[in-house]
Amino acid sequence: MSEKRTNRIRTVRDLKAYRQAFEAAMDVFEITKQYPKEEIYSLTDQIRRASRSVCSNLAEGWRKRRYQAVFLNKLSDAGQEAAETQTWLEFSLHCKYIDEEMFLRLDEKYEHIFAMLNAMEKKADSFCRPSSYRSGFPSSIGLLTLVKGGLKMKKTNRRYIMKVTLRLFAVLSILGLMAACSNAPTGVTESPELKALVDRAAIVDHINDYYGQFRKDGVQDFASFFTADAKLDVNGWVVNGRDGIKGMYSQAGFIGDEDKVTKAEGAVPKGLGETLYTNLDIELQGDKAEVNMIWVTLGAELLTSPPKVTEYGTEWAELVKQDGRWLFKHRIILSEGGMPEASLKTYLEREK
Repeated sequence: MSEKRTNRIRTVRDLKAYRQAFEAAMDVFEITKQYPKEEIYSLTDQIRRASRSVCSNLAEGWRKRRYQAVFLNKLSDAGQEAAETQTWLEFSLHCKYIDEEMFLRLDEKYEHIFAMLNAMEKKADSFCRPSSYRSGFPSSIGLLTLVKGGLKMKKTNRRYIMKVTLRLFAVLSILGLMAACSNAPTGVTESPELKALVDRAAIVDHINDYYGQFRKDGVQDFASFFTADAKLDVNGWVVNGRDGIKGMYSQAGFIGDEDKVTKAEGAVPKGLGETLYTNLDIELQGDKAEVNMIWVTLGAELLTSPPKVTEYGTEWAELVKQDGRWLFKHRIILSEGGMPEASLKTYLEREK
């Protein structure tokens, strides 16, 4: 029986999939009380964690259902945790910790949970709340405005950052002067508001620098913007760690030698591509942050050709602060138009 979004579904606890997953997790908790003590840090811990993670992933996805890519990713994670729980149940059966009747009963429960998760994935649109940043793009008027103003967007972002930086410099200078003139030995304590302002500016600066890598004159060191254990998901193509991320960008053609074909004398130079972003939304949570945005790639065949939108989509990312620097921990990039045909295989697998 598939889930349906009705007025009664106000929290994740109203979802039948969540209720059944929670009930199954409590069943797992009860049966594992009888497991041997030597399994407490192995099988007992693993099966309890996996069964509970089904619920936690559903809860996280429900909270972020405004962003469909995140919602689908969390449903996929919930399914993986359910499959892991079934594996540990099978080990429990063969280790004679549970009887066959208990195994079959719990295994069937998780099969029902799988069915409900699959139904939710297929009908994700009915669960994901409409959001202003998704509904406003790509309308014909909004897209035309973005194309016309696209080449000026980076300048606008830089001016904004410059204004914020100047204001921060002025505030910090005043605070520094107050601290120098004060007799108090402890100095000035940074307020939460000021810290949040500094962190937001640093995150915007990090994203600006990252998107600057796509220019031909960029350094193209994409992996340095991620944590060592980061996860990157581009239309279902998932890689982990800096080496995996570097390999993805290299395979996609963003890292490599410049085109060394000799131009004919007097020929019009080739146009350059730009990758821009807009509608940036930042949610700060201490030394962690989540961002959502729209991105668009512009390109022109020749320097004199008018720019065209070659690809666009949405992005969700989790960032963490390490050693005073914000870095990407997890990114989900989803194309909504102009996606290369080579990405169709992973994109379709993601939607199953």
